[in-house]
Amino acid sequence: MLMVVDGLIALVVLEALALWGWHHWTGRGLPARAVLPNLAAGALLMLALHFALSSAQWPQALASLAAAGLCHAMDLRGRWRDRPGPRGVDR
Repeated sequence: MLMVVDGLIALVVLEALALWGWHHWTGRGLPARAVLPNLAAGALLMLALHFALSSAQWPQALASLAAAGLCHAMDLRGRWRDRPGPRGVDR
């Protein structure tokens, strides 16, 4: 099971690199600041799962969960800020 989790973490890292490269070289797609907090939150949640399934100490899993929560908050803040206000009113 740990190998599956590790493989999924590696896929998230590859996805982040692919999205960054696509935007960097073509100018299309989302910029890194729009996707990295979301991808980091998911990767950190999977890292916490890895720690929980292995013989790691609980503070490692807790630190991963806390970091995932911070990344999630950053993602929500960015989405909330980019959302247009009612009837075109700027926020």
